Amino acid sequence: MDLFDISSQDISLLLTFARRCSLTLFEAVEIIVGPDSSEKNNYKKFLPKINLNTDKAIRFIYTLIQKHLNRVKRDTAGQILYYFLEDSGYLQKIAKYKTEKDERIALNISKFFDKLKSYEITHEDANIFAAVDFIKMSMELGESPNAVDLDKELYDAVKILTIHSAKGLEFPVVFLINLTQDRFPTRERKETIPIPQELIKETLPSGDFHLQEERRLFYVGMTRAMERLYFTASRYYGEGKRLRKFSPFIHESLDEKQLMRIFATQKDEKNQLSIFEFKKEKEKLPPKKLDQQTTLSFTQIDTYQLCPLKYKYQYVLKIPTNPAGQASLGTTVHNALEQFYTEFINNKDIKKERLLELFERSWIPLGYTSKSDESNSKNEGRKMLLNYFKTFHSKTLKILDLEKSFKIKIGAGEDIFINGKIDRLDSTSKNGIEIIDYKTGKLQEEKKLKNSLQLSIYLLAATDKGLYNKKLSEVSLTFYYLQANQKITVDQTEETLQKAKENILEAVVNIKAEKFKPKKGPACDFCQFKIICEAWQ
Repeated sequence: MDLFDISSQDISLLLTFARRCSLTLFEAVEIIVGPDSSEKNNYKKFLPKINLNTDKAIRFIYTLIQKHLNRVKRDTAGQILYYFLEDSGYLQKIAKYKTEKDERIALNISKFFDKLKSYEITHEDANIFAAVDFIKMSMELGESPNAVDLDKELYDAVKILTIHSAKGLEFPVVFLINLTQDRFPTRERKETIPIPQELIKETLPSGDFHLQEERRLFYVGMTRAMERLYFTASRYYGEGKRLRKFSPFIHESLDEKQLMRIFATQKDEKNQLSIFEFKKEKEKLPPKKLDQQTTLSFTQIDTYQLCPLKYKYQYVLKIPTNPAGQASLGTTVHNALEQFYTEFINNKDIKKERLLELFERSWIPLGYTSKSDESNSKNEGRKMLLNYFKTFHSKTLKILDLEKSFKIKIGAGEDIFINGKIDRLDSTSKNGIEIIDYKTGKLQEEKKLKNSLQLSIYLLAATDKGLYNKKLSEVSLTFYYLQANQKITVDQTEETLQKAKENILEAVVNIKAEKFKPKKGPACDFCQFKIICEAWQ
């Protein structure tokens, strides 16, 4: 509404923020204008940067909504609408209209009030919910004041009407559009639940009743024209490639000479191109080379082994994707545990309440399908952490490192490096260490974990001379599956590590050779690139 003067850019920012965080627009506004709280702090880094005028406007709108929500239980729909017009200042604006447009708006609002008033007189229960149902039903029946009740003949402008709403009106020039088979006349749609003929008291027409009714409508449309009448049709609609036939009503309305003159001017037409076929052929670009020094992460290698084409979409083309709720939950849990154990190093008596407080502060509200989905995930996260604290946390833990980043070289030839981050590193004996990795996903079989590439990379980091320089026998790795509340400690042999190195080198060679063939499987159902994946076209 012009009254609030919010720029289109700021409206776009507000809507994007709401969608990104799975909020309604009202909830998004409530977070922006509401007082500071732990919940608002979770959204701070994602809040849109709107200008000062927009901030004032949405605060004003929010205040109005809150004020009028309190009236819902005791006031009718007409009263609430009046309070809005008065409190917002809109009533004063339209009462002093200066342009034809303002006059039409005032007239339309007046007629809308008349409808509400007549509804309230005939209905004892005229609350806002009942009135909204009535308005929706009126619109579905074609009784919207916008479509029918305005005095169309008073305004010098192009009128776009249905033939039903044009009955009784006349115009100097009329265009009848969409005059092709299946559009006018439309296809007959059978009733989902037909009325038994025995219950119908009137005499039913014989023959093709639907076609007869469409022909009558066509005649009504034609006879609205006082001076000129235009028939228009397209050979194609949308991206359709099928040639459309003209409406039979055109043939019935024009004589043979007129029809012959029309078709004589028709040019031979080729099949319509899809919008995607207008683009030029791809120019052959030189293959993209990786840097002489190649650095990859476990996630990149794992993605390539899962599906080379997904790797290309994600890491070569860098196609943006929406965040997933499960990933946001995992990151939140990891951040909460990192902060908790950072404080634990200096305070061994730290309580579970502090862990939950850090979880709330770390919450990432992105990627959830709805507020209920977000609420369920948050409850699941709290449950994971409480169970973990109760089952596995101990005051005797000897923590060496938290969120330790590493970068190790693979192979003796090319400069190929793997980087990563270890969630937690504990001291276990005189010379031993335990690598801790938190998992918020489903529990994996121990047999599968023993051949885990992630485990191999961690062990390579632990035995690297530039890092911890440990012997393989001095290193253990523990996966904490927080959802199942289970702890699994596994180890690997030298042969397994050597095989992992070979797999990494093979993946790097294939990436450099740009071998990005898709690999279809069960994971495709959850892939964020499925909608554009060439394997599914």
